[in-house]
Amino acid sequence: QGKFIHFYPSGGVYIYFRKYEDELVMVLMNNNNKTKNISTDRFFELLADKKQGISIVGNKVYDLTSKINLPGKSALILEIH
Repeated sequence: QGKFIHFYPSGGVYIYFRKYEDELVMVLMNNNNKTKNISTDRFFELLADKKQGISIVGNKVYDLTSKINLPGKSALILEIH
């Protein structure tokens, strides 16, 4: 159930969203060896007025209005608020 929305990989980074009713999850995967700084501007249609994402592992809060630092060979799953 819900929607799966993915974006074409860019610079070795793949990002997709899962949406179900009022819940939105963003999954970011960096296949590079080095950290990438990811701008959320590309996803304005989905993020709209959302300002933060909370990591499902560790509950770290990420500011969606600035770039997200994603270490090499890693993934990040955010609950969007």
